[in-house]
Amino acid sequence: MSRSSRTLNRMLLALLGTAWLALGAVVVLWHVRPDLVHAALSPLAATAAALDWTIVAAAAGAVLVLLAAVHGATRGRGRSGDAVADHGIAVDKHAVRDLYRLELGTMPDVLDVDVQPWWARRGRPAWRIALHVRHGARLDEVVERAATAAERTQQRLGAQVPILIHVSGGLRAAVASARRAE
Repeated sequence: MSRSSRTLNRMLLALLGTAWLALGAVVVLWHVRPDLVHAALSPLAATAAALDWTIVAAAAGAVLVLLAAVHGATRGRGRSGDAVADHGIAVDKHAVRDLYRLELGTMPDVLDVDVQPWWARRGRPAWRIALHVRHGARLDEVVERAATAAERTQQRLGAQVPILIHVSGGLRAAVASARRAE
């Protein structure tokens, strides 16, 4: 999610949340003090009767169409299914993940590997490699081998892309059992 769409989403959520809170307050106040609500809303009733509601509905519809157009125009950036696209040849992210796993080798502390390609600024590809490690793993060894595997993967694919290696643990890592071949 880009920073601009995140800001737009937060603004819309804040606006809708404030509207729902105000409506809820009016409903609660209507049950507690109906005379107060009636006195507060009676001047609005005359104004509301004087409005041309077709124009109000058309304006609201135009605003919604504009917001939908802005939302649609900002989608499609960021994540990609192709990790490498060069000279009309595209390599799927799953193939890059499998190659990276092969280069990483067998490490009992690494539970899972995921590769997510991104389109960075100016249309340049970048990779985010997520390593889920076991609780208590030697992180220095994991990071060193992960960096080496990333370099080798780039060399084998002939791609020079920026790579972010994200090492994480958590509940999944804490409860995972050792992998064994049966």
